[in-house]
Amino acid sequence: MTGTVVEISADKSKVETLDSLFGRADAFGLRTCARWRMVRAQQNINWAKNDEDGGYGFLMSGGGLDLKPLEEMHECEYSLASLEPKTMKLATELLGVCITVLAAQLEDPETVMGSGPVLEIIRNVKNGLENMPGQTKLVFKTLAHGSGTTE
Repeated sequence: MTGTVVEISADKSKVETLDSLFGRADAFGLRTCARWRMVRAQQNINWAKNDEDGGYGFLMSGGGLDLKPLEEMHECEYSLASLEPKTMKLATELLGVCITVLAAQLEDPETVMGSGPVLEIIRNVKNGLENMPGQTKLVFKTLAHGSGTTE
């Protein structure tokens, strides 16, 4: 009796992407949130480098301060302000952006890092969450054996 060998392998043509996991609009929002964090960090680096080069205002700085990341950060914020999240992931990332901006305002009310369309973003997150079933639980407990359950 001869047997037939059937080779079973995973379909490698279906590579998951942000678009396939979260949909095109939310994937765009997630990419924009990541870009916002990157350019915000770059602007902070630019300011620190300017402080170092200029001796914290006591020396003549050799170069000019690059504010391009700041401009791009604000562009990202206004883009994010137009999004209404369809997934919990984008909703949480948008709220994270708002927390960061509000924390900067608290630390230094004069900072340009503390301005942005926070209210618009929060309003859109609220509107997105209103589309979720009202009885959806946001609490997730991890059990000792590694699986989880909602309360």
